[in-house]
Amino acid sequence: MIGGLVYLSFFTTNVLAAIIGAGMAVTGGCMYYFFQKNWKNEHQNLVQIIDHQPEKILWVYTMETNLMPFGFKVKDKGLIYFKMDDGEDICIKMPAKDLKLVSRFLNRLLPNATFGFSEEKQRAYDEKLRLKN
Repeated sequence: MIGGLVYLSFFTTNVLAAIIGAGMAVTGGCMYYFFQKNWKNEHQNLVQIIDHQPEKILWVYTMETNLMPFGFKVKDKGLIYFKMDDGEDICIKMPAKDLKLVSRFLNRLLPNATFGFSEEKQRAYDEKLRLKN
C-alpha cells in the first residue's frame, strides 16, 4: 500500500517534471530561432555593428524615466539610443541603475561616437546626416 503511494507520487512528480522540461525545451527552441533570425540581420544587430562597424555609430545617449505616482518612486526605466550614420537608430531597454556603467563601457568601445544628449548634439547629428545625403 505504501509502496503504491510512493510509486504514485513519484510517477506524478516525474510527469510534472516532464511537462516542465518540455515547456522549457519549447521556450528555448523559440528563443534560439528568434536569436538566429535576428543575428543574420547585420544592419539591425547591435552586437555585429559594434564589433565590425563601430564607426557607423555616430551618437549614443541615455534616457531615464521614473514612474512616480503620488510622489512615490515605483519604477525606473532606462533607454540607450544608438544613432547611426544612415539615419537609423536602435534603442535598448535596461535597468536605469546600469545606464552609467554601460555608457562608460561603450565610450571606450566607440571612440568616434558622441555621448550624451543636448540640443547642440542633435543639430550636429542632423547636419552630418544632411551632408551625407
